Amino acid sequence: MSYAVITTAALALVTYLELNPSKNKLTNWELVSLAAVAAFFGAGPIAFRAVGEYLGDVSHKTRLRLEEPAKACIAALAAVTDIPITRIGVTVFVVLRSRGHMWSGIQKRVVRMRLESNPAPTHIRWTKRKGLLGRCWTELEDVCVNHQLQFGEYMACTKKEWRKSVPDSVKQYLTYKDYKQIRHYGFIHASPMIDLSDGHYKGCVVVQVSDRFEEQMKTEEVVEIIRTCAGTACTMLK
Repeated sequence: MSYAVITTAALALVTYLELNPSKNKLTNWELVSLAAVAAFFGAGPIAFRAVGEYLGDVSHKTRLRLEEPAKACIAALAAVTDIPITRIGVTVFVVLRSRGHMWSGIQKRVVRMRLESNPAPTHIRWTKRKGLLGRCWTELEDVCVNHQLQFGEYMACTKKEWRKSVPDSVKQYLTYKDYKQIRHYGFIHASPMIDLSDGHYKGCVVVQVSDRFEEQMKTEEVVEIIRTCAGTACTMLK
């Protein structure tokens, strides 16, 4: 069998499964292997582009549009609380496929708005059930956490202690590396973006402030502002 025939067959199957996901019964590795076959025998750029399109992304234009509700959320929160506008951070996460999570996807940061550089963005792979964002995805409702309180007892724990001694209710599927990135993150509120047309979870809007502002962040007015931001952002993903 010629290389051209092998390449054509592999590309055709990858493309067919991309266009008909309901008929895709292959494992992640099988799909990746098909793309690798096509790349090895020729037309590599085409194969990788097909896989890249399947994984998906958020366009630059959409990211710019998503910045608007994030900016409005920061301004509104600063107006109804005593929290300095420079200490409020709003991040928009969207569920997208990745090479390691082709079917369920992971939550990727597509917008980050804050007037200060700290705290720095994390490099955590936010899968379903992992940490606060994973809970928001699983429970499909607003969730919040004070990291200083949640991790207070374990702030100085070692990697071994994290694995063996810290309760699962605290770890929430976070790795030790994940935990070290967020343990000083203060108070976080995550609000889900749910498509009202089909009930699908699209991602979440996350607001971060210092832990000393926790009580102000729990008022009905503040929660409604964050939910409005999430609802508006969700409509911009269509």
